[in-house]
Amino acid sequence: MRGVVERGTATPVVADLVFGACVAVGLLAAAVAGVGPGTLASARSLDVGAVAVVAVVAAAVAERRRYPVAAVVALNAACLVWISWAS
Repeated sequence: MRGVVERGTATPVVADLVFGACVAVGLLAAAVAGVGPGTLASARSLDVGAVAVVAVVAAAVAERRRYPVAAVVALNAACLVWISWAS
């Protein structure tokens, strides 16, 4: 992605938003495919909570350059929520 930003095709903000959206799509695709904690015996189906966690992750990834500490906190919180729901 750095090459795209350096050539001037996308600003860093746009590149971060696109990357955050790609992360969200990848997480939702993995959840639908049953990859990750969804493969556990007591797995939950994709619901509003799962979509909310994906939205938090995508937003944190998109904002990581402007607010790095807040992004790390949000990503760690999302991981903890995801793991606590999976078990």
